[in-house]
Amino acid sequence: MPARLRAVIIRIMYRLAALFLATFALAFGAPRAADLQPRSYAWLMSHASLVVAGTVASVSGGLFGDGRRATVRVDGLVKGRWNRSEIEVAWNDKDFEEAAYKRDARVVVFAVMGKDSAFTQAASGISCWPVEHVEFNGKTARAVEYAYPLDLLTQIPATAIKATESVEKSKNFRVAKRKQWIVIDNLLPPVRPLVLASPKPPRKPAAKTVPKPAVKRGNPASAK
Repeated sequence: MPARLRAVIIRIMYRLAALFLATFALAFGAPRAADLQPRSYAWLMSHASLVVAGTVASVSGGLFGDGRRATVRVDGLVKGRWNRSEIEVAWNDKDFEEAAYKRDARVVVFAVMGKDSAFTQAASGISCWPVEHVEFNGKTARAVEYAYPLDLLTQIPATAIKATESVEKSKNFRVAKRKQWIVIDNLLPPVRPLVLASPKPPRKPAAKTVPKPAVKRGNPASAK
C-alpha cells in the first residue's frame, strides 16, 4: 500500500475514533455545565421550603448514580420549620453529580418538601453549600467557595463576597489569582436553634372503679 494512501486511511481512522468518543461522552458522560440553571440568591431562598445548617451523617449511592440520598444532622434552621434531629435529601446524579455531600462535611442545604414529605434539592448543583472556616483580615469566618457550580448564583451582595489574602496560581495557566468566597454570616439570615419535638407523654390508664355493694333493706312485713 502506498505511503500516501496509508496516511489518509490513518487520518480517517483517527477522526472516526474521535467522533465515536465524543458521541459516547455526550450519551453516557457526566452532565455538562449547560444542564445547570443559573439562579439568583433571592430565587434560591424563596424557592426552598426549608434551609438548614448541619453535618452530613451519611451518603448512599444509588445504582449508576440514580436515586442517591444524604442524611444531614440538623444543627439549626435558616428558613422554615423543622423539629427533628435529621433530614434526608434525595437527588439524581444524572441531573448533576453532587460532590458537596460528603460524610462529616458541614453544610447548608436548601431543600424542597414534596407531597410525600420527602425532601429534594431546591436546584441542582447550588443547593448544598460546603461550609469552611476561612480567615479574612486576621478574622475567621464561615464561608463557601464561590466557584463552579456555586458561581451560577447571581445577585449576591458585594458585602458577602470576599477574597482570600493568599495568592494562588492556576495549574493550567500559571496566572496569579485569589479564591472568592461567600461569607455566610454576611448573606444568610441568622441561624435559629433547632427545637426538637417533645415526645408525647404516655397515657395514664384509667382508674378502675369498684362497684359499691348493694345495701340490703329489711322486709317490713317480717319486722312486725
